[in-house]
Amino acid sequence: MQKEIKYTGITTRPGDHDCPDGDLRILMNLVNEDGNIKPIEKPAVLFSIPDGYDIIHIHDNKTYRNYILYRINEAGHPEISYSQLSSGLLSTPIVISELDSFIEAKSIGNILIILSSGCINYALYSEGVYNYLGNEIPCPNIYFSTMYIREGTLNTGLVDGLTIPFIGYSGDQDFILEDGSIKLADDYQDDVNTVTNAVIGSINKKVTELHKDGYFVHPFFIRYAIRLYDGSLTKISAPILLFPTFSGISTQIYAGSSTDNRTGAVSSYTLNEIYVAIKKGTLIYHINPDDQLTKWKDIISSIDVFASAPIYTYDQSKSTVAVCNIDYLSYYYDSKIISSFTKVSGSGTDIGPNLLLIPFIKPQKTIDNLASTSTFYKIASFSIDDAERGHQADDEVVSGSILVSYLSDEGPRETTSPEGYPMYKLKPEYLNTLEEQEVMPDDFRTNDVISAEGSFIYNNRINIYNISTILKGFNPKRYNTKYLINQAGRTAISVYVKKDDGQTAVVTTSVENTICPFPLFFFYPEANAYKVIFENAGKIIEKELKTHNTLNGAYYLGNTLKNEEITIIGTAPVESNTIIYAPNQIKLSEVDNPFLFKAVNSYLVGSGEVLSISSATKALSQGQFGQFPLYAFSSDGVWALEVSSTGTYSVTQPATRDVINGKTVLQLDGALAFITDQGIMLLSGSESQCISIIIDQEIKNITLPQLGSILNIPEIVPFKEFSAGCSMAFDYVHSRLLVFNPTYSYSYVYSMKSKTWSIINETFSGSINSYPDSYLKKGNTIVNLASDNEIISDGVIVSRPMKLDSEGLKTITQAIHRGSFNNGNVQTILYGSRDLINYSVVTSSANHKMNAHGSPYKYYVIVIKSTLTVGEHISGTSILVEEKFNNKLR
Repeated sequence: MQKEIKYTGITTRPGDHDCPDGDLRILMNLVNEDGNIKPIEKPAVLFSIPDGYDIIHIHDNKTYRNYILYRINEAGHPEISYSQLSSGLLSTPIVISELDSFIEAKSIGNILIILSSGCINYALYSEGVYNYLGNEIPCPNIYFSTMYIREGTLNTGLVDGLTIPFIGYSGDQDFILEDGSIKLADDYQDDVNTVTNAVIGSINKKVTELHKDGYFVHPFFIRYAIRLYDGSLTKISAPILLFPTFSGISTQIYAGSSTDNRTGAVSSYTLNEIYVAIKKGTLIYHINPDDQLTKWKDIISSIDVFASAPIYTYDQSKSTVAVCNIDYLSYYYDSKIISSFTKVSGSGTDIGPNLLLIPFIKPQKTIDNLASTSTFYKIASFSIDDAERGHQADDEVVSGSILVSYLSDEGPRETTSPEGYPMYKLKPEYLNTLEEQEVMPDDFRTNDVISAEGSFIYNNRINIYNISTILKGFNPKRYNTKYLINQAGRTAISVYVKKDDGQTAVVTTSVENTICPFPLFFFYPEANAYKVIFENAGKIIEKELKTHNTLNGAYYLGNTLKNEEITIIGTAPVESNTIIYAPNQIKLSEVDNPFLFKAVNSYLVGSGEVLSISSATKALSQGQFGQFPLYAFSSDGVWALEVSSTGTYSVTQPATRDVINGKTVLQLDGALAFITDQGIMLLSGSESQCISIIIDQEIKNITLPQLGSILNIPEIVPFKEFSAGCSMAFDYVHSRLLVFNPTYSYSYVYSMKSKTWSIINETFSGSINSYPDSYLKKGNTIVNLASDNEIISDGVIVSRPMKLDSEGLKTITQAIHRGSFNNGNVQTILYGSRDLINYSVVTSSANHKMNAHGSPYKYYVIVIKSTLTVGEHISGTSILVEEKFNNKLR
């Protein structure tokens, strides 16, 4: 009987009694592909690493390939360096940065991203060198204020014979109604409407002209932010409340050449002329110097300034006016306990004794309008060069003393500039078309520092996972607290934030040698912030914070818009609990921009801890091409994240409940390989299978006489023991998965083509992502598994016990190996056994053909030693068998 044996690969399942003929106990330095047993070329040696260093990343671009190195330096700190190949050798490492810790390194474009505990570090490769940027985009402190300017009076035109109410020095306190309108008699209504139209029309026309010239008339907010090279905004400041005038009243209207018909406290006034006095303010600023900005010049394109629409203090919807004596108006405001925001100040002789009172917006309503402001429009932009000099080159310096506008019972303060810096005039050109300009997006933690336990680059975005966010506050100077005093002392702001885990974070920021008053409007960019403690030269003030209705944050705004008195002597809190842990969170950066992680691109995966993320780049399963671009490997299973309509992700159901062992996830051609306690798993689409199950069973060791004297077969341990602490690499060129463990002298190879296992007598200490190559570390040497090296180690095939279609006694009389090879490149030993325990040598051969005689056996093991070269293969073995029948006469 002739039997054709086709060799498969290493198996341990089923047991020796049941395994099919052709299954192998050992397949070393050979692989089953295309139905043949082929030699595996030895990895090609590429270069050596300097002693003490380890390659952690290859930074590849069109014009360079930099090998990023890691070591612990003489000071005991992690040190990141880089080197390039020169004449086949790595050049002397050049230090990029010293860190406190290190996790991993990745790159996007010419930006190197280094993850460490507590932060993400960046280095920019430009003009042949790395410039270490640091772990946080710097944002300068820009001091803004307004310089008060009185506009000339404006004649609204003749209004002869029009009669409107007059309010004298005393009288009915309820004459002005609660909504800001004026109680009128019916016979005044027509004249009042005419006067109102003339006045409001003149005011609006003049305000439009002033806005066109870059002047501010009404209260407004300023915010500024860093614009990155891709146009995105980050490091957005708190809203800064500014007033163009001292009192907040921007417009005063008085009657000229008119007749006073006063007969009592409330009478009438016949108008002949109406004059409008407009108060305006120029926005002035100075950018405080920051040496860090220069390093980020290639990343930061500008510092952009945004302003809110003006917050009007009079009501254009009402048509009720009256003439009011200025002294009475002041008396009325004070008696009603109206804040200095609406209080008219100044001498009546400046504009005449009698003012035309237009409907004002109640102070509390004005405060509510300020508190609800949430839209900001771009009005100016500073370059890095501007920031370095402190101002735009063409902006006019404010010389001498300036009258800086702010609200205080002390009256105006004359000062040259805060902190001694010169101030510059900033006049936006499009305040009259403000709402047509670019709108600032809302801010979410762009001023905080984030860190991650790992990352993955996909579609020119970096995905980071297992996130920690360190809450940070604004430097007190960035609140623009109206004026700063340079003197010995300390200003500190401590904000209390309720975290999702129920704990309270106390976030403290401070500035030395500067005393800052508590700002009129305080804002912190966390909606769960509920309290602020402000320390000023040893005194503290405590205020509750309200959640902002439309911005992501909490704020304080007083009911009087006056400076808060700091009178309490106390102990300021100590910063604590500022880290927000999100172990199940993934953040996705912008395209080609690893510096910005928008809130909308944050995803929570399951309820456990994300251990690794990766993607399968080819068709995942039939009908699902690219449906699941990203997989999150979590402590509670593997989660698939689909592509959303915006090109980002949406979390779906778990793909599998398998839990990764360690963090190694390997991208294959259209699938992912990862290690679990069960073994090596292959994930394709939403299904996973254990590809190591056929080799994970421990089988009884057998002794084959004379085998050790002619073959160098390593001692094979059970695969589950081997896989504890193993790593993986993928040979893209040959489509082979390599599983290695530095503890052992051999490694496993899985052929994706034949779905079979073999081993090589090579071991490695690590792998490097170097697609399409497969770089591996052998001590200080780097080798390439995917290269065509044409250096072959001796191959060994040891079959599992062959039954040859019968459990009875039989004799192999001849065995011929088929394939393509030189005659002397294949040697054979044939073993026989009757109990699967004890084996005897039946015969051997120094070539591919073997003849045998002698005692019959139930089971046979073929051992083949090969010295195949590239292009040679063994396709199988033809065996002639004579069966021994016990029920026949001999």
